[in-house]
Amino acid sequence: MRQYSLEKAQRGELARAEALLAAKLLERSGVDFVSLQGLSERATQLALDLRHPAYDCVYLALASRRGLRFVTADRRLLATVREQADASLQALCVELGAFSDA
Repeated sequence: MRQYSLEKAQRGELARAEALLAAKLLERSGVDFVSLQGLSERATQLALDLRHPAYDCVYLALASRRGLRFVTADRRLLATVREQADASLQALCVELGAFSDA
């Protein structure tokens, strides 16, 4: 996210003040940034096994490593996990819609 804001500012798509505000808000958000160290191999393995983009598989690898729920609105990814992943990974994945009030 920080990199994204910086790139937009450099291209003139985001004002300098907006980019600085975005960085300040992100730092204060309580979001925990996680290193890819130790996740890349598992994410690559998942991407190859599931035939799915590696960037999504990084999140799956992190959820798996930490035993956390993986919540996503990506129905294609959810279908792929349900059809091709092992039961332990399937159990971690939840559709965002499951949390709606509707």
